[in-house]
Amino acid sequence: TVTLGTATVVNNGDNTFTVTPSTDCTVQINFEALPSHSLSSAVSPAGAGTVELGSATINEGATTTATAVANAGYKFTGWSISGTGASLSSTSTNPTTVTMGTADATISANFEAVTTHAITYSVNGITNTVNVEENTAVDLSAPTSGVPVGYEFQGWAEEALNGTQSTAPT
Repeated sequence: TVTLGTATVVNNGDNTFTVTPSTDCTVQINFEALPSHSLSSAVSPAGAGTVELGSATINEGATTTATAVANAGYKFTGWSISGTGASLSSTSTNPTTVTMGTADATISANFEAVTTHAITYSVNGITNTVNVEENTAVDLSAPTSGVPVGYEFQGWAEEALNGTQSTAPT
C-alpha cells in the first residue's frame, strides 16, 4: 500500500513487488497471521504407548514431528491421521513428519501386543536372561572373560522346557 507520495506497485508473487515511484513515497507492507490449528494424538489400543509431538499448535502448511513410544509388551505398527488436508511423510516410519492442513487434526499411533520369551544362559555359574520378541533372532556371544585358564569355548547346549538337552553347533 502506498501511504505517502505516488507510486505504482505490482505484485510479482512469492512476496516480491515491483515499485515504480512517481514522487518520493512511503510503501507500507502488510502481513496477515497464518491460521493455526491444534494437533492432538491418540493411541490404539488404549494404554499401548504414547505419542510425543514436536508442537501441538501448527500453522497451516507447516510441519512438526510425531514420535510413537511403545509401552512394555507392545510394538509400533503404523500411523493414521484425520483432519482436512493434514498429511504424514510416512504412515510406517517412526518418527514421522506431520504437515498441518486447514483444520484441527488428530494423529493416531497404532500398536500391537508382542509376545516375548526369556532366554536364560549360564557362563561359569553366572546366569543371564535376555527377553526376546517371539520369532526374533538374538545373537549370544561366547564368553571372553571369566573363562578359567586352560579352557576354551566349545559351543552352546540347548535345554528345552521338557528337560532334554542337545548341543548346538559351534
